Amino acid sequence: QVLKEYFGPDILVRLSVFHALQQGQKKIVIDGPRIIEEAEAVTKMGGTLIAVIVDEDPTRDQHIRRQRIIDRAAADPTRIADVGNFDQREAIEAAKIERIVEMATMTIVNDGTKEDVIEKMKKQIKM
Repeated sequence: QVLKEYFGPDILVRLSVFHALQQGQKKIVIDGPRIIEEAEAVTKMGGTLIAVIVDEDPTRDQHIRRQRIIDRAAADPTRIADVGNFDQREAIEAAKIERIVEMATMTIVNDGTKEDVIEKMKKQIKM
């Protein structure tokens, strides 16, 4: 948090991208930017913002994501707190996440298995 206060809310994205580029990486995936400045940093640095959603409708998207967390918690009771954490995070971040999704130049619908969405991502970024 101190870094963000001193260097700006997008500092972690900028540092991560800089480090990856220094390591010779050409394609970089940043999972789950939660603030608009992070998403903007991606585009300012020449990156492409790709939204991974479960449904085009934000309300259904949120409902499906919450249900997935409930299902995981049912299978693994140690994850029951994840449901409450999701609800708290969504209350604060839902509008920001919608805005970030709107900023994206590409959208991938995550309506299958983990392997399916990984394949869709690979095709989009041509890995």
